[in-house]
Amino acid sequence: MNSVAPSSQSAQKASSKRLREEDDTEKQLPTKKRTREGKTSEVEQLPIAADLFTSTVVRIYTYDPRDPDETIRCIRGSSRPGIEKPYVVHRPLLERSSEFFVRQLALLDEHAALEPTDQSILVNNKTQQMLIKPKVEADVQQAENTENDETRAHAVSLLSSRDQGIFDSIYIPSRFIPSQAAFRAFIEFAHTGIDYEYESSPPFGTGGPVLEHHMRVYQLARTLHSQNLQKRAALNFHKLLGLRVLNAGLAAALVRASFKLLDSPDGANASYSLNLSTDKEEMDCIQEIILSFVASRLNQLREDSDDMLNLFRENKHFAEYIFHKAPDATSEWQAAPPVFS
Repeated sequence: MNSVAPSSQSAQKASSKRLREEDDTEKQLPTKKRTREGKTSEVEQLPIAADLFTSTVVRIYTYDPRDPDETIRCIRGSSRPGIEKPYVVHRPLLERSSEFFVRQLALLDEHAALEPTDQSILVNNKTQQMLIKPKVEADVQQAENTENDETRAHAVSLLSSRDQGIFDSIYIPSRFIPSQAAFRAFIEFAHTGIDYEYESSPPFGTGGPVLEHHMRVYQLARTLHSQNLQKRAALNFHKLLGLRVLNAGLAAALVRASFKLLDSPDGANASYSLNLSTDKEEMDCIQEIILSFVASRLNQLREDSDDMLNLFRENKHFAEYIFHKAPDATSEWQAAPPVFS
């Protein structure tokens, strides 16, 4: 098996430019209220995967050494899945779970079918600067200057040792991975076809970290064009949110995350609407969940600390939503689960 970068050169350049622009401003998403008519909260079981005893496995790295914008923070002595070692997943599980991986696997097949003399042509056309090493940043909090040099050398050596096999795995730039826990949830969902574990990892099933975990799983699913996982994460997030009393700091963090919804690494469009509604003008599903929750509890949250006030100052889209919705919001938050179409 060969490897591909997640986009063509032109698509990756456009994606990098868009990401740099989004670093300076929150993403503007549709603001139309979601309707419930003609929708369902059901999440279908993924189709049965092929025989996993004989199917091909795929190696996945959650960073891309061929991406000139990549930055790997390497702490000496650490061993992180997806960085030092790849995730290894059966191909049929990826194909049934993510449109992004379907596209990447198709490129792998295209590359593998070429003669060796033609492969360099495909590499040049399909990827961007394949052999560029990422910028490696040592954690200055973890090491002295001399140790930093060793850490940098360790990371560069780590990448150099893979140059021979750089074409036999899928690499995803780390900026598209909200957390390794979220990526592991994606892999677990690919296996189960219906849900992922969250009651024990992250710790404590009703704690704030688990709410953030569901948000990150949703972000990742949206990026990987994993429709069913998006729906499941939205349902899990909504269910737990209804059981929690949020402080202003956590609420503000969740609102900020709901505005950081990246496009797919390869810049391609999904076959479904990413807001989980056939009406593309409606709000993104998880964004409406958290914003409507905040609007219904604004009196409590604004007395808690300055976190809400700071959020109003930094995010005009959030401020506009609250300005229009808060006067009509009730203390009784929408208990019905989110719906999709």
